[in-house]
Amino acid sequence: MANLANQPRRITLGKQHTSLLVAGLLLPAILIACGPNRGSEPMLLDESVLTYETVVSLVRSACDGFCPAYRVTLRGNGQVLYEGLFNVETEGSAEGSVEHETVMQVLERFREIDFFSFQDRYVNGEEGCPMAPFGPPHIRISLSLRGRHKEVNVEPCWFSKDADELWDLAELIDQATGTERWIAGGDADP
Repeated sequence: MANLANQPRRITLGKQHTSLLVAGLLLPAILIACGPNRGSEPMLLDESVLTYETVVSLVRSACDGFCPAYRVTLRGNGQVLYEGLFNVETEGSAEGSVEHETVMQVLERFREIDFFSFQDRYVNGEEGCPMAPFGPPHIRISLSLRGRHKEVNVEPCWFSKDADELWDLAELIDQATGTERWIAGGDADP
């Protein structure tokens, strides 16, 4: 009888084991390739971004009811430009300003959520935006910073972490720029 201990062993896998092995090797690569590209290029924030060229913009559309529709732009130098479209107290253009610290707080939030890595749009029923009832307003947020530009269109979505972060960002932009004074009237300070 031959000594089997020194003989090379041949291992054969069934189809099920081979499929599991291939899936186990490919799944991490697929998840990395298809997942969000978070952290691809970090946003660097310092005083050099506090210029006219740094631009944050928020556009809110009207809804089936009486939602305010307007655009507000925040520039790195603190300038606030407002344009009321309809369902607002102030229709047309208005201007204001905020402190540099406020601009930095808004930009810091863009950095924290890695804004440049978001999809370009979150539309009802499409990837990243499970179906939500129609009627609520839509938002469009954009950022121009150090030669980079990103614009994201967002519809209301159910159970979407990304969309929720963007809606929260829109609220922060509104608070920082003091849009309430033009939307509802009054003396709301930014």
